[in-house]
Amino acid sequence: MVNACRRLVGLALALVSGCGPRPPEYRTTYSYSPPPDEHGRMCAMQCETSRSQCEQMARMRQDACVERARARDDECRHAASERYHACLDEQARTPGLLCIDQSYTCASAHCASDAGDCEGQYNRCFQVCGGRVEERRECVASCESAGPSRGY
Repeated sequence: MVNACRRLVGLALALVSGCGPRPPEYRTTYSYSPPPDEHGRMCAMQCETSRSQCEQMARMRQDACVERARARDDECRHAASERYHACLDEQARTPGLLCIDQSYTCASAHCASDAGDCEGQYNRCFQVCGGRVEERRECVASCESAGPSRGY
């Protein structure tokens, strides 16, 4: 019964997610022209060091978030399993009692990466040092709904 309900919910989600046109997906790329003088190039190297540190900190925050989410998910599944087994024990004494394993309702939290701002900080730093940053946004998926222009 539980498996049938899971399959039904999965089918419903698959049908809903497949409806209608998908919005276009874009990727932003950057090209860099270095600062013209030695001082600017040394400054830009410091920007690179700062970006590396920023990305490392973002990875550490991401890893910590994943670990916390995994622990919460395990705790939720354990508690749901205990409730289900307690219900089964009670069901032996109470005919007609319906027990449903609800461990499938334990949803893992989504841990979004926040490293995207590292690139923006780096770009601003690089420009302050005298370098040039050229941005290009390009459609990479579902481009037919984006219109004739796929990048700029």
